Amino acid sequence: MASQPPAAAGQRGTKRVLVVAGIVGLLVVAALVGGWTYLRVSGHRMAGLAGTWRDTNNPKHLYEFQPNGGLDTWTGSKSWWNRIGWSATWRRDGQQITIRTDRNWDVKGRSDGATIRGKMLIRDETGAVVNTADVVWQRE
Repeated sequence: MASQPPAAAGQRGTKRVLVVAGIVGLLVVAALVGGWTYLRVSGHRMAGLAGTWRDTNNPKHLYEFQPNGGLDTWTGSKSWWNRIGWSATWRRDGQQITIRTDRNWDVKGRSDGATIRGKMLIRDETGAVVNTADVVWQRE
């Protein structure tokens, strides 16, 4: 007659698998809840920014704030062939607006309704600010 392993050893293995699966499940749930909370708390607040904005110093450039934190840009009309090739992201903290580009400049400004006034920070290749310029963006 062949000997069989005791039934208790098989139950211990099953319990370990269930415990590990339970821990992994709790971690997944915690990550989902944490991610959802982060997005709700730190999400981009579009209030007052939705729409098209024009740089008064360079009126051919158009800007549009996206709810996902992107900033779409065009030169001339908002057509696909007029889309500007650089990318930018934005953050808002109350009335403070910060725009970061993949170029050598960023903008720090303040929204007062239909106008964003601030400074363009021009950087060198090391990231140090070497110059500033006043900017005014007006909502169309």
